[in-house]
Amino acid sequence: TKRQADLEEIRSGLEIFRADCGRYPTKQQLVFEGQLKGDGTANCPTTNVYISYVPQDIQSPARVYYYYSDGLLGSPYYLCAALERGTGSPDCGTPSNCGESCNYRVANP
Repeated sequence: TKRQADLEEIRSGLEIFRADCGRYPTKQQLVFEGQLKGDGTANCPTTNVYISYVPQDIQSPARVYYYYSDGLLGSPYYLCAALERGTGSPDCGTPSNCGESCNYRVANP
């Protein structure tokens, strides 16, 4: 439940970032245990904080959250975690590099 709530919190910040910046952040911009700030463009200044503290997996470093986006206009993102219980493909069934043991994913679109 905690992992799912964390991913939903991150998803919310990603959507607000996209609304201002016109795209999703790159993997390098979304630093777990850090902040997600604007990219410095006119509508997305670096003073904008979209996530004040990007959560990490509660069992880090043994388990981590995986995020992938190339940051291009119109490109999707994938955000994944490994849940103790659940079903699904162990690799989330996408070429998104979400990790070997991923079985929970949020994405857009």
